[in-house]
Amino acid sequence: MYKLEDAKIIGITGTAGKTSTAYLLHQYLKSLGKKSILYCSALVDSPAGYHPKNETMEISFGSELQIVNILKEAIAYEAEYIILECWETAILEGVFDNVPFDIKCLTKLIYGSNGHIDAETVYQHKLKFFKDEEDAKCLINIRGDKVISKFINECNAKNIILYDTFDELDSNTSYNDWYNKNRVFINKIYGPNEIKYNVEKINPTLNNTEATLKIANNI
Repeated sequence: MYKLEDAKIIGITGTAGKTSTAYLLHQYLKSLGKKSILYCSALVDSPAGYHPKNETMEISFGSELQIVNILKEAIAYEAEYIILECWETAILEGVFDNVPFDIKCLTKLIYGSNGHIDAETVYQHKLKFFKDEEDAKCLINIRGDKVISKFINECNAKNIILYDTFDELDSNTSYNDWYNKNRVFINKIYGPNEIKYNVEKINPTLNNTEATLKIANNI
């Protein structure tokens, strides 16, 4: 009999790239035949829910009750993956505190204001999501993130995997110490053929950007 523990719950946050990452991951899992549900600002895709399929809608998590309802939908659908885009305000308000995440992902950390709140508050939002995490794997993108070493020290998570969109870091970067402390990159775990991609075509417009990606010879 299906239980919620049978699903992988993935939370994605960051000051940039969280919506794109959540959407691409969801579509990739579906292409593999996996039963995935997605809640992000670009799309809500939950077959057991009441949200219009493939309709753009601004979704933010305002309460733990909303999370409970999402998990109930996942149980009804017998989902294998639950992907949640995690916004700063919901993190700060503790909406995700009791969600049993399997993976937490930080797509990018920029120490700066997001236009609504100051830089330090943005930083503290992200830090709270990873602070003293013992159970979930924490995937943290380090490309261009000048404050990431400070962030990793302060979050004190147990299962950190640093990843980068390039094969390796320059030996002179400040992140090299983390690499030498038995931290590993995703492409060292799964192999470069699993994660490398080429942008075949890109078409930016005023409202959105259309891109065609080639991953392991699949478009």
